[in-house]
Amino acid sequence: MKNFEIVITNDIMTGVSPTTYVDSVVFFRTDKGAFPDPYWTDFTYPILSDWSENILRMHAEKKSKCELYFMDGPFLLEIKRKGSFYSVEGKSTLQKYKKYFQDSLKGNWKIYDSIKDFEDSFTFECMRNEFITELLNTYQKLLTIVFQDEKVPQDLRDAVKWGFDFYGERLRCLMQSADES
Repeated sequence: MKNFEIVITNDIMTGVSPTTYVDSVVFFRTDKGAFPDPYWTDFTYPILSDWSENILRMHAEKKSKCELYFMDGPFLLEIKRKGSFYSVEGKSTLQKYKKYFQDSLKGNWKIYDSIKDFEDSFTFECMRNEFITELLNTYQKLLTIVFQDEKVPQDLRDAVKWGFDFYGERLRCLMQSADES
């Protein structure tokens, strides 16, 4: 197995109103485990676009880190970079919102306790181009899935294809650029 992979499944749900989305199982996997969870479902599209945009912005603005958020929960990946090297850490923002959960759940901690605190427990390191290649491959897989599923509306197929083309071109240019410190 590679150092890591982004896993998505062929079993999808879609929608176009009020927003365009594709929902599927999506998570990061290493030999040490999965983040956020091997059964995590989320808006695969548009998060692949959001993650692509955040990676591109980090490099364009010469920042040392960025965050890749999952939309359906309190999880994110923090990417710290030094030149062409990425250090990736899965995090939960759940502790940040502990007071909210306490108030809204009125002491029912079974729900709160069932969500793992991933702080400092999911990490991996890779080269910039390895990460971008995996992101592009995952986007390509999603594109293939939506075009093979006859139930997916054409406007959603077009949106996913546009995102793949737009971000794919920009990410491939980044991969060819010189490493930054």
